[in-house]
Amino acid sequence: MEEKRLTLEEETALLTRIYEGTPAEVNDAWQKIWESYRDYIRYLAYERLKNIELPEVISKADLMDDLEQAGWTGFCDSFLTYSPGGEAKLLTYAGKAMEREINKEFFAQMNTLGLADKPYRFVQRYSVDDVVVASKSEERSETVNIPKGAELGEFSKERQILQLIKVIHRQTDKDHTISIKELFELLKVFRKVEYGNTSNEKTETTLNKAFVEIVLELGSEKIHFDNDEDYIGKLKAKTDGVKVKYAPRGISGIYYDHPFDNDTLDKLVMLINYSDMFDAEEKDRIINELVATASRYYENPLTDGRHKGICGRYGRRDQISRNNRVIQDAINRLEQVSFYFNRFTEDGDLVHTTKDPHVISCYHVVLYHDNYYLIGMYKGDDHINHFRVDLMSDVKVLRGVPIELATPAALPLLRSNWDPGEYMAQHLYMGYDDPRIIRLKINTGDKRIYTTLHDWFDDHFAVTDEACDDGFKIVKVKTSSAMMVPFALQYSDRIEVLNEDIREDIAEKIRILEKKYSNQ
Repeated sequence: MEEKRLTLEEETALLTRIYEGTPAEVNDAWQKIWESYRDYIRYLAYERLKNIELPEVISKADLMDDLEQAGWTGFCDSFLTYSPGGEAKLLTYAGKAMEREINKEFFAQMNTLGLADKPYRFVQRYSVDDVVVASKSEERSETVNIPKGAELGEFSKERQILQLIKVIHRQTDKDHTISIKELFELLKVFRKVEYGNTSNEKTETTLNKAFVEIVLELGSEKIHFDNDEDYIGKLKAKTDGVKVKYAPRGISGIYYDHPFDNDTLDKLVMLINYSDMFDAEEKDRIINELVATASRYYENPLTDGRHKGICGRYGRRDQISRNNRVIQDAINRLEQVSFYFNRFTEDGDLVHTTKDPHVISCYHVVLYHDNYYLIGMYKGDDHINHFRVDLMSDVKVLRGVPIELATPAALPLLRSNWDPGEYMAQHLYMGYDDPRIIRLKINTGDKRIYTTLHDWFDDHFAVTDEACDDGFKIVKVKTSSAMMVPFALQYSDRIEVLNEDIREDIAEKIRILEKKYSNQ
């Protein structure tokens, strides 16, 4: 793969222009830096996969795409802390970080399939479709037509292994363990209930060997024992045909390590339940799939398992997920996006607010009081903009068009310490005007006052020591002055704005309202 490398002198000159040049010079220099590192990151991703034989179920193109995005993460971390002018190139400084992030992503994806312990060559032992067919074979059995207790012949070895995994997964967790004897008894019950067929129930040797296969494949990460910690070591030492003498006769307290503990699963279930990004049918499906990852002892936190925690705005919320995925792709790639911004009509239709699409360098997505907002900048602008994601349509990544770094406002948005909470506090109601310091007189006798302040400003406000009337304090907050007017009216019972110009705006709004609502 052809690489385009910059010399130290070329790189230093470009970086100096980024930090010191005019907006046009900055954009031109950033374009050249971005193109150079785009090719290098592709080279690193290609080298990582070049000699790898991946299983058929993994798309090499998709994996390359993910590795490139990881490389950009390493580049950003290094770019924001590098100072040009030394003897080391940015490439030298960033190279290790990019390789580290690419390798981290690579092994994370391989580990998903249990392949991370074989980093140089992956040989597919079987087709995943075969496993799916085997695991679904129980569902295809016509249990209604099987007489209870009927002997239909022995189960295959493969089905025995799958059945044992099902039993361990369903019947055990960290707080509920079983012995080998109990495992085989539960297997008998499982077969009786599912198929009316208890074949193999006396072939303990066969079941021991099937259990050994499970332990060798899943290892101590999934199958745990309360005693005989050396058991797995003994098995691995006998991988060339495990003998029955290594069967787990003396082992008690076996359990399956599920992907989520109960507290985490509770949070995930409730998160789905109270989200309005899913309709009722989707909530049922997703929550049932989550609960299925746990043992039978897990109790769904929803009453009677019914998912009726929210009456959501389901109509158009499904596009949020699609838009967010495209925006995140652009953020990962440091590329711009184009989209149409829309408004609702009387008939509930979305129509474009402009003839031409917006083109934005996007940096972040934040969630502000039930709505997602894209944080970004127009080309050559020094003002940060935000757009409601649910009102965006035709969102597309502009491949090969890097984000803008031409203004002082852009660089802080790329830094890892950029604070989304502070940004939202400074843009009350997501107002567009520049934030300023506003002094508020608060009624401390109202027990809701600090909850109100935290709801809207998180911890980005300061209670001062200024002299004030008894039962009141003065608070400073940096936020939108235009949006402070409706805020002050909304919370007039507990907050008074002290800035004279804003007070006049509030008074004018009150005069308008008094005229509108007066009976005279």
